[in-house]
Amino acid sequence: MPEPLLTRLQRRPTGPVAVTSGLTACSLLLLALTLTGEPDPPFGEGRPAQEALAVPADPGTTPDSPTPSRSGSADPTARENAAAAQVVEKEKEPSHPTASASPSGSPDGTPGSTPGSGKGGNSTGGNGKGGGSTPAPAAGRSLQSVNYPDRFVLHRNGGVHLDRVGGGSHPEAVRRATFTLVPGLADSNCQSFRTHDGGYLRHLNFQVRVGRSDGSALFHKDATFCRRDGAVSGSVSFESYNYPGRFLRHRQFVLRLDPYEHNALYKADTSFRLTAPPG
Repeated sequence: MPEPLLTRLQRRPTGPVAVTSGLTACSLLLLALTLTGEPDPPFGEGRPAQEALAVPADPGTTPDSPTPSRSGSADPTARENAAAAQVVEKEKEPSHPTASASPSGSPDGTPGSTPGSGKGGNSTGGNGKGGGSTPAPAAGRSLQSVNYPDRFVLHRNGGVHLDRVGGGSHPEAVRRATFTLVPGLADSNCQSFRTHDGGYLRHLNFQVRVGRSDGSALFHKDATFCRRDGAVSGSVSFESYNYPGRFLRHRQFVLRLDPYEHNALYKADTSFRLTAPPG
C-alpha cells in the first residue's frame, strides 16, 4: 500500500540543503524576470488612449496638408481660401482685347486696301490692270498704208477699208479715218483704236469691224493690238492680242486679221505709218 503523502513530506530532508534549493529557485526566477522585462498589458489596459488609437501616417502626406473628409475632398475652409486666392490672381491679370479681323481683309486694318492688289482705287480704263490712272488719250491719228500711200484705214457702215482720203475729201471721211490710240482694253501695254463716235476696231471672224464695247473680256481682247516694227523704217505693224501671229493686213483694200507670211507682199500689206489726220 502506498505511503501517505504526509509521511513522505515528513521524511523530506530539512536543513541547509532545502534552504539552498529554495534560494536558487528564487534567484533564477528573478533573473528571468529581469532579462525578459515586464510583459505588455493587454490592448487598451494601462496604455494611453492616443497611443492605442494612433494610425501610422501616410508617407505621401505632409503635416500642412488639409485633412481629407470622408468623401475625399479637402477641408471646406481650405477650399474657400484657395478659391479666393484664384479670384485675386485673375483680377491682377491685365485684360487683352481680341483683335477683330478687318472687313477688307488687310493685315493693317486699313479700309479699302487689299494686300497685293496694287489698284489703290484708281481707274484703269476698263482693263483692270495696273496701279495708276489711265494715261490721257493721244491725239487723233491716222493709219496710212505703206504700199498704197494715198490710202488710209477708214471705217464705214461697221466695216473697215483702205480708202483714198486727202485735202479735198469730205470732212466726214477725214473723221472716219481718224482714230484715238488708247491703252489696250485687255492689256495696257498694247493699244486699242477708238473711233470718233466711241466705237473700237475689233476683229470678228478675222474680219476687222467697228463696234461698241459690251464690257466683256472677249470684246476687250478682240479690240487689243500690240505694236510691232513694220517692214519699212518708221512704219509699224499691229499683232492681235488674243491671236498671236496674226496681224492687221489689208487685202483687196479690206482690213483683215491674217496669219504671218514670210514674204515681201505680206510685210508691206501689214505695215502702216501713224500720221496726222489727212486733209
